[in-house]
Amino acid sequence: MAHRVTAGLREVASPIAPAVGIPIALGLLILIGQVGGVPGTSWATQESWLFYCVLLAGSALCAGRAVRHAEERAVWTLFALATCGYSLGYVYWGLFLGPNQPYPSPADGFWLSLYPLMFVAICMLARARLRGIGARVWLDGVIVGLGFAALSASVVFEQVAATTEGDTLAVVTTLAYPAGDLVLLVMIAALFSAARTVADRTCQMLAAAVAVLLLTDSIWFVELSRGTYAVGGVLDLGWPLAMVLIGAAAWQRPRLRTVAPAEHSITLPVVMVTGCVGLMTYDHFARINELGVILAAATLLAVVIRLILTDRASRELLRVTRHSSLTDDLTQLGNRAKLLRDFGNAREHGRSTLLALFDLDGFKNYNDTFGHPAGDALLSRLAGRLARSMPPGAEAYRMGGDEFCALIPWQGSAVVTDLVAPACDALSEQGEGFSVTTSWGHALIPIEASADSQALSIADRRLYEDKTSGRVSAQRQSQQVLSRVLEQRDQLRGIHIDDVAELARMTALELDLDDSKVEQVVLTAELHDIGKSAIPDAILFKPGRLDADEFAFMKRHTIIGERIISGALSLGAIAGFVRSTHERFDGRGYPDGLAGEAIPLVARIVFVCDAFDAMTSQRVYCSAMTTDAALTELRSCAGTQFDPRVVEAFVRTRALQPVA
Repeated sequence: MAHRVTAGLREVASPIAPAVGIPIALGLLILIGQVGGVPGTSWATQESWLFYCVLLAGSALCAGRAVRHAEERAVWTLFALATCGYSLGYVYWGLFLGPNQPYPSPADGFWLSLYPLMFVAICMLARARLRGIGARVWLDGVIVGLGFAALSASVVFEQVAATTEGDTLAVVTTLAYPAGDLVLLVMIAALFSAARTVADRTCQMLAAAVAVLLLTDSIWFVELSRGTYAVGGVLDLGWPLAMVLIGAAAWQRPRLRTVAPAEHSITLPVVMVTGCVGLMTYDHFARINELGVILAAATLLAVVIRLILTDRASRELLRVTRHSSLTDDLTQLGNRAKLLRDFGNAREHGRSTLLALFDLDGFKNYNDTFGHPAGDALLSRLAGRLARSMPPGAEAYRMGGDEFCALIPWQGSAVVTDLVAPACDALSEQGEGFSVTTSWGHALIPIEASADSQALSIADRRLYEDKTSGRVSAQRQSQQVLSRVLEQRDQLRGIHIDDVAELARMTALELDLDDSKVEQVVLTAELHDIGKSAIPDAILFKPGRLDADEFAFMKRHTIIGERIISGALSLGAIAGFVRSTHERFDGRGYPDGLAGEAIPLVARIVFVCDAFDAMTSQRVYCSAMTTDAALTELRSCAGTQFDPRVVEAFVRTRALQPVA
C-alpha cells in the first residue's frame, strides 16, 4: 500500500517542474508589469492571490523534488518547509492583519522560520555533496556566521534601535532579517570555498536567492528607517523572486560528489575573529550593545573549540607521520630509520644486543615466477611470522627488498644460533615449484661493534659468507660429479683441470675481481672441457692434426658443455661462460663469433689460461713449450686471439712464480 502511495506521488510530481515553471514565469511578468504601470495589472499587488501563488510556487518546486527523487529528500523537504513558512507569512499578513498590526507579529514568526530551516538544509546539502568535510570546516562556517552577526549587531543595532519604534524585541526582529540573510550567504560561500571546490548550479542558485533576499531586506530596512517604504513598489519583487530561485535550485542536476581535502583556507575565520577581538577591545572604552557582545563572545568560544579540534588533528597527523617515517608500508615492520633509532637507544643504555641480518634466498625466482603481487604477499606473510618469532624485548625490521633485520637482547651465555634459528625458520617457505630459504649474519653489540655502521658492516659480511658458503656447497657437489666424469674419461684430465683452475684463479685476483666473480672463474676453468666427454676417442686422442670435419665436430664441445652444465641448477650461472671459452678477441673464435668486450670476462680469462697450459703441457700431437716461449706466444697473440688486458695480468702472475 505504501509503495503504491509513493508511486502515485511520484507520478504527480513528475510533471511538476514544467507545470509550475510556466505559471511562475507568467506570474513574475505580471508582477513586473504592475510595478512598471502596465495597464490591467494594477490588481497584482503584495496582497493579491497572484503574489501568494508565485511565493508558494518555490515551495511546490522543492516539495516536488523531494517527492520525485529519494536522493537528498530530507534536504529538499527542509527547503520546502522553509519557503512554505516564509510564503505563509505573507498570506497571514495580507489576510488577517489590519493596518494597525502589532510588531513583531505572528507573520514575523513565519518569515523568520526561513533562516534556521535553510541553515540546516544548506549544511545537509553541503554534507551530501561534499563528502569528507570535517568538523573544522563546519566550525569555520559557524565562526564566519557568528562573526558577521556580531559585527552587524554592534554596528547597526544602535541605528536600528533609534529608528525602530517599540521595545528591544522589535529592534532584534528588524535586525534579524538582514542578519539572517547575511549568515546564510556567508555559510554558502564559506562551506564551498573551504572545501576548495566549484559550487554546482544548485548552490549557485541558492546563493543568488539568498543574495536577493539580503539586498531586498537591506533596502527594506533603509526605506523603513526613513519612512519611505510603500507596498507595491519594485522592492516587493525581491521576495517572490528569491523563493522562485530556491525552487529552481531544487531541479538543477547535481555534479559528482567531491571529496574535500583536509587543508583549507582559514583567512575568513581569522578576519572574523580579529574583528570580534576588536569589538571586545572597543567595548572596554565605549560600550556596545549587549547583543553584539554576546555574539562576539560566542564567536570567540567557537574559535576556542576550533583550536582544540586543530590541536587534536595536528597531534594525530604528527602521530601518523612519525609512524609512517619509522614503518615499512608493505610489512608494517620497523624500517631502517627505526632500526638506527633503536640501535642508538640500546647503545645509550648500555644493553648488550644481537644484531641479526637476514636475506631471502630464492625470493627473486619466486617473484619472477609468480609475479610481484604474489611476491609482496609472501613478504608480508613472512614478515608477520618473523615478528611473532621474536623473543621478549626483541624487534624485527625490514631493511628493503627481501632483506630483514632483528635486534635481540643478548646475554653472554646465550648461543647466537639458538637465538636466530626461530627467525630463520619464520623467513623460510616451500611450495610447489619454489623454495625460499634464509641466509643470515650477525654482530654482537657492543662487544664487536659500537657504531651502527660498523655493526651493519660486520653482519652484512657474515651474511654474504653464509650465502656464499651455501651456494658454493651446491656448486661444488655438481662440479665434483662433472669433474669425476672427465677424470674417468682421461686420467690425465684431472691434472689439466687443476692447473687451469689455479692459473685462472691467480689471474682473476690480479684483475682485482670480487670473491663471487673469482669463484665463477675457477668453476668455469674446472668445467670448460666437460663437453669433450661427448667427443669420440678417435677424434679426441688422434695423434695428428684433425681434418676439417673432425675439427668441426670438435668445436661442438663448448655447446655440449653448456647443455650439460645447464642441467645442474646451481651451476646455471657459468653455463654461458663455458660456451664462450673458445671465442677469440678478434671475433674469429667459436661457437658464436663474439669479439672484444662482448665475450664474458670469465671466458676470456679461462681462454688465456687454457692456452698457456696447453702450450706448456706434453701432448700426443706436439711437444711442450717453455714458460718463456709460451708467454711470448701469448703476447704476440694479444689483441687478436686473446684479450690484451688479461694477457698482461696473466704475465704478471707468472713473474711471481719460479721459472720452469
